[in-house]
Order: sequence, then C-alpha cells, then structure tokens
Amino acid sequence: MSSSTSGNSKVKAVRLNGGWNMPFNPDDVEIPSDHEMFAAEGLAQRISPISMLVDVPIVIWRLRKDNPMSHLTSLERAHLDNQSVTFLMINPWTGWAPAQWQQGIGPVIVARLDKKPLSIDALEVIWMFCDASGELASEGEMTRAQLEARYKPAAFQKWCVEYKESYEELGRLQSLELPI
Repeated sequence: MSSSTSGNSKVKAVRLNGGWNMPFNPDDVEIPSDHEMFAAEGLAQRISPISMLVDVPIVIWRLRKDNPMSHLTSLERAHLDNQSVTFLMINPWTGWAPAQWQQGIGPVIVARLDKKPLSIDALEVIWMFCDASGELASEGEMTRAQLEARYKPAAFQKWCVEYKESYEELGRLQSLELPI
C-alpha cells in the first residue's frame, strides 16, 4: 500500500457496516488516497478525538449523506446504528459522543489520517480502547490527570500489547502488528 498522495494510490481502510445488534461489523476496503474524507473542510469533526490524543488519528466518513438526527423516530433507526463508531467518536473527558455520532450513523469508512494501512484488527483495538476509556470517563472512575496519562501514546501502545496478549490464547489478533 502506498501512502503517497497521488490520485492513483490506494489507502487500506475499514468499512464499519453497523446494523442492529452488530457493534463491530467490519470489512477491509481500499480507498483513493485523495478521497474527500481527507479534505480539510469539516475534517476536525470526522477525526476520532481519542485516536488523536494517542497519536493514531483516524478519520470517519459517513456513507449516507442525510442528517443522522433525522432518524430519531424512524423505523429504520436500529438498522442505522453503528455502535463502534459511537465509541470511536466519544469525548475523551466526558465519555459521550456528540449527538450526530450516537444514532442514525449508517455504514462508514475509517482510515488513518496519515494514510498508513488500517487493519480490522488494529481498528478493533482502537475501538476497544475508546470504549474502555469512555466508560472510565463517563462514570468518573478517573481524574482528568489520570485520563491524560491514559491518553499518552506510550500508555496506549502498552494497552494495545496487553489487549493483544489477552486474546492470543483464543487465536485472535495474531496478525495484529504493533505498535499501531
């Protein structure tokens, strides 16, 4: 995979399909390195806040162009849920995602901002770190200083090693390359 910015190069990314009762439903995809998800306009609202703090910024691109808030009372609301994206977009200090990232999200493409390859396994680890961090923040189990220490890149990479080791006995995440 090339990480250059020419229009012919591709970036390895992950599509998170979402769906009712499907918290992590990924597929490997490739996107052009000049995909509009990397455009400056609105980019800050598409970057996972915790991923930015741990120095592995990921960008999330909704495939639907409608307003996710328009599905509050929709019958298809459950089918547009994408719980893993909600966790990826949580505020690192409150543990809550902005409203537009809580429901009606639909399928998305997730890529690294630096355009390095993103594997399903690496995205799972980032998602689970965000999930665990959000729980700690929202339940007030850690002080701001403790959260800041947790979000240091070295602390994140250590967490990744421990997460991978916890699944190796089950034969999972064996292809995960660390550091992420």
